[in-house]
Amino acid sequence: MADIKDLIKPPFANYDVVVYFGCGLFSLPLINHYVVEPSGFRFPKFEFEIGTSFANQAVSTLSLLFAVYLLGHMIAFASSLLTEKSIESFFGKASSAILISTMAQERDHLELVTAFIFKKSKEGFRKPNKKLAICRFIILLPVIPLYLLIIWVGGFSYYKSRISYFSISRLRRKAVEKGICTVTLNGPWYKEIEHYVMNRYPIAVSRMYNYLVISGIFRSLSIIFLSCIWMEIYYLLHFSLSGHYHINVLASDLVFGYERFASILALFVVYGFSVSSYMKFQRRYAEEAIFAFLMSED
Repeated sequence: MADIKDLIKPPFANYDVVVYFGCGLFSLPLINHYVVEPSGFRFPKFEFEIGTSFANQAVSTLSLLFAVYLLGHMIAFASSLLTEKSIESFFGKASSAILISTMAQERDHLELVTAFIFKKSKEGFRKPNKKLAICRFIILLPVIPLYLLIIWVGGFSYYKSRISYFSISRLRRKAVEKGICTVTLNGPWYKEIEHYVMNRYPIAVSRMYNYLVISGIFRSLSIIFLSCIWMEIYYLLHFSLSGHYHINVLASDLVFGYERFASILALFVVYGFSVSSYMKFQRRYAEEAIFAFLMSED
């Protein structure tokens, strides 16, 4: 007999509700501020005349919720192509960052990380990925100085893993003993470890899932704030040419002044926070998989 908890279990997972629906809902006032109001458009009305008031309200509400959920999916997909792929291309996957963190002492850490980022960046602009890398670079152009500043001050905790060199040595031995993979810096070893853990250790997978949800939120937020930065740049250029500003300062009735630049600076700050948080929790997700694999008794 089926458990009563299975019968009332909602059809959506936490990732759907928090990442897709949550980020889709969060983006609506920003879309209204930067696109809908300045262009003179309006949001579509989700109103349907079916014949009964209850049915009208139910269908209208469900249509609105589905539209927000679909928008969240579109944001997540765009962010996976831009934020996720850009980080993997220029900074390496989370599994590579974990290996890098164990390859040097603290005094050599910055030099090793900088050399690795430079190497990955050169590889990213080579064929067959050159065109995609150029497109991503152009889209990320306003925030490139922010990345350079973080690299210069050594603020990338992405390359500061909790896993020790001793644990990585054990990981290499155990992966070979079980005939799963060979752990190397540029090898595709992590997916095999991840699926091994997923198929055997549900408790570890639940902890991994929490990090996956959090990293998904910040991944979607990063492209939302990047879009806001681009819109601010567009309206600044439009103001310099026409002398007319079409939007107020974000969350304010003011049009122009030092508040405008404070608002833009705040967007850069929250964008940097979102990207660094995504990288951090993506690495935490990989760390949980590696720890579960190492601590298993089989």
